[in-house]
Amino acid sequence: MKSFRDNNFDVLRLIAAGCVLLSHSFALINQREPLEVLSNGHYESGKLGVTIFFCISGYLITNSWLMSESPTRFVSSRILRIYPALVMAVIYSMAVAWVSSNSAFMDFFFNDGARHYFMQNTLMIWDNAETVLPNAFTTNPVSGGPNGSLWTLPLEIKCYLAVLLLGVVGLMRLRFVGLILAIIALVVYAETAFTIGTPIYKFSEFDLYTCFIAGALFRNINKANTGYLVLFIIGLIGFVLSQLGFASAHSPAYITVQIAICIGVLIVALSLPRRFNFPLPVDLSYGLYIYGFPTQQLLIHLMPAIHPINLCLLTLSIVIPLSWASWTWVEKPCLNLKSKIGRGLGLLPAHLAPSVGK
Repeated sequence: MKSFRDNNFDVLRLIAAGCVLLSHSFALINQREPLEVLSNGHYESGKLGVTIFFCISGYLITNSWLMSESPTRFVSSRILRIYPALVMAVIYSMAVAWVSSNSAFMDFFFNDGARHYFMQNTLMIWDNAETVLPNAFTTNPVSGGPNGSLWTLPLEIKCYLAVLLLGVVGLMRLRFVGLILAIIALVVYAETAFTIGTPIYKFSEFDLYTCFIAGALFRNINKANTGYLVLFIIGLIGFVLSQLGFASAHSPAYITVQIAICIGVLIVALSLPRRFNFPLPVDLSYGLYIYGFPTQQLLIHLMPAIHPINLCLLTLSIVIPLSWASWTWVEKPCLNLKSKIGRGLGLLPAHLAPSVGK
């Protein structure tokens, strides 16, 4: 496997965050985004972005476990990566929501609804994120929700706990287990769509779990790139057939779309020649993801007639500095701390500690 920096994970995560931000720029003012229009409503930029995030996360989190196999280090690393920046983002979301309200500071922040919002979103372990904050953005097209992006974080945390459980019982190193889990995920995924009538191309928990398992599986089995390419082509064929009307919204052809995207992401991340790898000095993707939505809501409140493209560009001009600050003063120091934890426990040599998956 290539070294941790010899890949395109940073660039792909940044693209994923940009896809989510672009999608929300249209959705938050009740307009259809370009990819949704081009695909006849079958796909969205936000869905693409979250798919990329979960696929990459599956690969890197599995890599993190396999490099240390220490429950203490694994749990501490996940906490330090997710929660410090999350707490800051929740505070920011509540602050911009207060700006949009007519409430006094004490009335807005010190009530049961605000306390529940803060506690639910900063201590999320298993339960869903709280998306509604009383008196937040009441005049916006999407009212009451200061940070809808947080809904995926509990799902990712569940994936982390699953990796931890499988690792502790010794199954993460058994390649056939990964294959069995992938098959089970796809079966449950498809069965859910057939039984409750949820189109496979829409957001669902099983959708994102499948993407995570796909990334974890490829890290576990480390198959040849030729196999990736074959499955990628199969996925593209399934997508074309679905667009031409040969597969309904509930068809397994839509499953191949997600598989194709995941495999395409891993090809770009891991299999390109070194001259086409672009590791970045800073990782702004998490900051863009957790600060983008509340910033967009505030801008819509201040400029109700703003065009979605202008909304996207203006949001970027605000969120990029916020994300840089989050990376510099919150996320990076916490990443360094988790590396020190690994060295302190004697789990990794000093030169390998920073290379554990983010």
